[in-house]
Amino acid sequence: MGLLSGFSAALAFSSVASTSISSISIIGTKLFDASGQEFFVQGVAYQQENTNSATIITDPLANAAACHRDAPLMQKLGINTIRTYAIDPTLDHKECMAEFESVGIYVVSDLSQPRASINRDDPLWDTTLFDRYTAVVDALAIYPNVIGFFAGNEVSSNITNSVASAFVKAAIRDTKAYIAQKNYKNLFVGYVWLLMTIRLSVTHWANISPVAMRRIGLTFSVTTFTVGRHLHHLTLTNLKEFQKYPIPSIFSEVGCNLVESARPFTEIEAIYGDQMAPVLSGCIVYMWFQEENDYGLVNVSGDQVTLRQDYTNLQTELAKVNPTRAQKSSYKPSSSLLECPSDATAWPVSNVLPPSPNKDLCSCMIASLSCVVADNVESKDYGTIFGQVCGASSCDGIHANGTTGEYGAYSMCQAKEKLSFALNQYYKKQNYASTACDFNGQAKIQSPKTSGSCKSILSEAGTDGTGKVSSSISASSKGSGSSSGKSAGVVLSFNTIKTALVVAGALGQQNIAKMCAKQDTSEAKNRYALPLWYATEIPRFLKSPSAIARSSFSIAAVLLLSTSVFATLDPIVSKGTKFFYKTSGTQFYIKGVAYQQDLTNATTNVSYVDPLADSAACTRDVPYLKALGVNAVRTYAINPTQDHSTCMQLLDAAGIYVVSDLSEPRNSINRDDPIWNVALFTRYTQVIDSLAPYSNVLAFIGGNEVSNNSTNTDASAFVKAAVRDSKAYLAAKGYRDIPVGYAANDDADIRLDMAQYFACGNTTERVDFYAANIYSWCGTSTFTDSGYQQRTQDFSTYPVPVFFGEFGCNLVQPRPFTEVEVIFGPQMTPVWSGGLAYMWVQEANNYGLVEINGNTVTLLQDYQNYKAELAKINPITVNINAYTPTRLTIDCPASGHSWAASTLLPPTPNQSLCTCMVSSLSCVASSSLSATQVASSFATVCGLVSCAGINANGTTGVYGAYSMCGANDQLSFVFNQYYIAQKKNPSACDFGGAAKLTTPSSVSSNCQSLMGQAKSDGTGAVQATSTDLVAASSGVFT
Repeated sequence: MGLLSGFSAALAFSSVASTSISSISIIGTKLFDASGQEFFVQGVAYQQENTNSATIITDPLANAAACHRDAPLMQKLGINTIRTYAIDPTLDHKECMAEFESVGIYVVSDLSQPRASINRDDPLWDTTLFDRYTAVVDALAIYPNVIGFFAGNEVSSNITNSVASAFVKAAIRDTKAYIAQKNYKNLFVGYVWLLMTIRLSVTHWANISPVAMRRIGLTFSVTTFTVGRHLHHLTLTNLKEFQKYPIPSIFSEVGCNLVESARPFTEIEAIYGDQMAPVLSGCIVYMWFQEENDYGLVNVSGDQVTLRQDYTNLQTELAKVNPTRAQKSSYKPSSSLLECPSDATAWPVSNVLPPSPNKDLCSCMIASLSCVVADNVESKDYGTIFGQVCGASSCDGIHANGTTGEYGAYSMCQAKEKLSFALNQYYKKQNYASTACDFNGQAKIQSPKTSGSCKSILSEAGTDGTGKVSSSISASSKGSGSSSGKSAGVVLSFNTIKTALVVAGALGQQNIAKMCAKQDTSEAKNRYALPLWYATEIPRFLKSPSAIARSSFSIAAVLLLSTSVFATLDPIVSKGTKFFYKTSGTQFYIKGVAYQQDLTNATTNVSYVDPLADSAACTRDVPYLKALGVNAVRTYAINPTQDHSTCMQLLDAAGIYVVSDLSEPRNSINRDDPIWNVALFTRYTQVIDSLAPYSNVLAFIGGNEVSNNSTNTDASAFVKAAVRDSKAYLAAKGYRDIPVGYAANDDADIRLDMAQYFACGNTTERVDFYAANIYSWCGTSTFTDSGYQQRTQDFSTYPVPVFFGEFGCNLVQPRPFTEVEVIFGPQMTPVWSGGLAYMWVQEANNYGLVEINGNTVTLLQDYQNYKAELAKINPITVNINAYTPTRLTIDCPASGHSWAASTLLPPTPNQSLCTCMVSSLSCVASSSLSATQVASSFATVCGLVSCAGINANGTTGVYGAYSMCGANDQLSFVFNQYYIAQKKNPSACDFGGAAKLTTPSSVSSNCQSLMGQAKSDGTGAVQATSTDLVAASSGVFT
């Protein structure tokens, strides 16, 4: 690797002359430069991780020193384009843009930024976002080397959030219109989407169902790419689809980093070769800077740049590139315009788009109202008021629904403006009674004023806001687009207030493409970029403090615990709705804190840091935890192969119990594609084995915020099965009665149904406790205003203990933790059993109680405040012998609009059954199949024979007996089903080499019994025994 200082790098390339960079234009599916020759993007992503907590982003185009340092090295690398993900339009970009222009490098920039973007889970397109987008356009459009902009990046990532694409498409439409109004050069506006992986099992599609693809007539085309020295195959359905696509397509991110050594970038030759160049216009490699995710081409330290081997390999591959280039003069586009997708099941997105943001309309509307939001109301309280007022009168005028294509005229206004409109609607409904414009002092009466210029557009909007306003895009950007660290506005949509979106089916790649290439060119994108990822992206922890990324991971080893576990703390037991010390019988309240760091110290082969295996950290932290006054910590992921004895003993000696989640980031139930199988059960049982012997283990959590809205409630059936089987495993192993429960988010649409669901049914299935992650008490709120009163009422008839799995809103800094006195006070203790504050270590999300630097602990004001509040509490307790539970059962929720989880649960994972089944087969899957080959094989065979035996449906409650087996076992089963259906014709066991004939093993009596219950087609039900449960911890599964 070469080492260059910023000075020497600039000196080495000081002779580079300033170039008059060529303009880029589009004709059909191709890009052309000013000479008329086809232009291919040879790019790199150029954005550093933000390391300054005071700002939202680090603008790569505003750092002149860095640009002078990096641009010559990029030129030497052989690239012609960079992609930036977020820039600050208030800063000066002149020097960087001139530097890149001088070395012939173009810029493509995303328009959004982390705090001003379209949220896939709650999308909107409003004046605040439009201000951000237009400010970025204004900042960069003046430079000749800007090619265009991306209006969204991976916004719709799966079927449950496909509706967000309607809002992105509206952003594209309005950004294009703004560029035209401002008379900027012909800049291209496009979208970036994620090529999702096909799940290994036909019954568990992550995003794309091969069965659904066959149904809509797609075929697979195969493109080869290399990873290291091995040749793999990627089923690029999109490659064939994009041969018919009417606009340019590029790979906006490439560069798998799964190889052990430096990335060879051998895919470059294929991307610019004869097979792909006719369809694609090049690629952008991820990424320039080396960071924790290990995708960098260079290491940067101050002014020093170290060229990594990845840089050298990419430079070598780019030097080989010589694509066949079309000539503008002779090129005639052959692709016709695409029709919008029409299958509402596969693509539940309306072709009717949200309205263009119109500040004039919003201002006119506010001036015309008689009842508006009071000046002293904080934005954090808007949600509660919306819930009240929209329950009492229509909010159609501010609602936006990308599925039905119904949008209120004021849906694009800011949150305070929309809330004022809703308040005024209620005020009118109550015949302008003065008491109707109060809402506990949160609304006020004003004198309406309507100018002549406002009357016309207000008339178009209609008195109820359900009209359509024919407004044009303003040619002057009024938004600052500031990235000062303060939110540009309250990003608040109304899907959670009024309408719950329930969708089903498969999200086809072609649907996203067609959605964005509609015939109406005012809405169609000029550019469509396809990010091609061969590796899972490293998760980033932002606001959602307990959201841990999910994918797939298996543990190979089993921890053999020493029998010398020191026990000094009295174990905790539950009875009715309360916790008690087992020996003394005194009631126990959880006074805790979340104790888990993010991925900053994780090694490359794990996706988390085990806080209970770091004895040095525990030795450092436990004294501070004890001084804080907590009696419990919650861990989100532990490694059962590690030794936890030191940490557990330190916590025990300090009087601190442990609540541990059973999953981990790569081995957990995925809300969008839920399964409960032998691999997951093995993970859960290994965690139980590693911690159950310690007396200060308080409880296990079987899932955290898995179902988080009405579109994924079916996943709760799989979590409840995990709870059932974890409880049964504890009993089968003879461990003490450690409670197993669930931690839920506080979604308004499903909170009550979800709580009921997990606590209903018999005691073997229901949770032993319920943890609610609630962040509604901010600053110095009250029992009523925070929603705590209503939540307490909601759980007043709950049959098991309930506590706060997380709390600690950080919208007010430092956090005063005034909720503590109420949580442990007489209003809540009859129902609640305490809670856990989020969280111990200060990180980017700004929830920490302490800062850690090596072995130094700095106590933050949050720590002092929490400590002071804990010192005040003295909750009322009852002795276990004097307590008689009165709330024994609860009804299961009815399936309907917001809740769709069946009370029939998935089967218990049974490796013995899977092994028996595979050994009985005559036609099995090859053991050397890649993930792509497995998925492709499922797509083929399940179109030829029933796959009911491996299917799992948490909504209908129908599960195949083998739905809990591994993917290869399942594929073997359906291959054999087809082989039998074809009367065992040898040619029926081939599938392009994916299947092979084998001699079945002799079937034992135990196997005969199990398979008899499963039935020959796998649609039976098998009762798992205690022996089967205990065998789960062996970790041996296919």
